[in-house]
Amino acid sequence: MSDLDRTRFKREINEIVFLLLLYQLVQFSTVFGLSSLRTLWKVLTQRAGVSIGDSGTFVQGESSFGALSSMIGFTLGFLILAYRMRDRVPIRQIFKRGRRMDLPTFLQLFVLFMCGQTVFALSAAMLDRFFHFFGYSLADSVERATSVDPSIPMWVYVGFFAPLMEEMVYRGFLLQSVRPYGKRFAVLFSAMMFGGMHANLPQSIFALYIGMVLGYIAIEYGIGYTILFHFLNNFVFGSLLG
Repeated sequence: MSDLDRTRFKREINEIVFLLLLYQLVQFSTVFGLSSLRTLWKVLTQRAGVSIGDSGTFVQGESSFGALSSMIGFTLGFLILAYRMRDRVPIRQIFKRGRRMDLPTFLQLFVLFMCGQTVFALSAAMLDRFFHFFGYSLADSVERATSVDPSIPMWVYVGFFAPLMEEMVYRGFLLQSVRPYGKRFAVLFSAMMFGGMHANLPQSIFALYIGMVLGYIAIEYGIGYTILFHFLNNFVFGSLLG
């Protein structure tokens, strides 16, 4: 790689990382802003003597609001990212079909994909033992990574909405934008960004692993299969069996 190519490569990677951080910032800012407005509304209604219902209804409402605000944040971040990358990665390129996946291949990749659950369990246990020597525990991090609030909007968000949006961002825009630098680099880079996005050490290791599997599937077979695998992990094994 020449100096000119190396400079161009660094500039493009920096731009992609910046857009990804902007995508995350829009998400968090939206959720924070909506949550702040909700908190202000609760304070005003309580001062006015308006009841917010029993604790069960209140918790259910918090879960539903969190899911809805997250979906709004996801959507706004995605629209900004799609607009900024419209020339680099058109939407039609994201959904370009790859090879047809037969049943034996599907089952093999599914087993490989679900091994991520084992990777998560082992890494969480080892990290917890390591941090235990310093007086810390990762129990709260593991709990946040595996628990799903019992509300329909949260199930819709975790099981359907998040897999669709995350695949379009990480195996769509992100992977396709760096694919000219090689398939292996595209898979590894998108997986690393996907893992770092979770900002939860045990879950990031899990996300890095499944990100590499999903990246391979996206390149060889298309993003439709990665959405299906992600859905099965989040909804079936996360929301229903978690």
